[in-house]
Amino acid sequence: MIGADLRLLAVTPAFADVLGYAAHELAGRLISALWDANDAVADRDLTRRVLGGELSYLDRVKQCVHKSGHAVRTLLVITPARGPAGETYCAIARLQPVTESTQQTSDSTDQIERIRKAMLW
Repeated sequence: MIGADLRLLAVTPAFADVLGYAAHELAGRLISALWDANDAVADRDLTRRVLGGELSYLDRVKQCVHKSGHAVRTLLVITPARGPAGETYCAIARLQPVTESTQQTSDSTDQIERIRKAMLW
């Protein structure tokens, strides 16, 4: 879970394992600290837009930094968690290593989004 300040509120062992950490080592850290520095600024803004309700989700293939320092190619999906009145109170993040099948899923999602946008012209 990601709080409004972009810090990880709760981390599952599966999420942490992708990056070589224990869950307790990531709790409280900024999610952007896990990302490659080249992506951090733009994706911090996109994550804020999800938390602010401006975007319904964020789905990106990202380079993250493993605890040992090497790059890990991941699929990151961030969706808002909403309260009873529809307000966003945090976001849920899912992180998984990119494999051929996850890359195909991400490519399909990108194609669907491009088609949807084209139909709104």
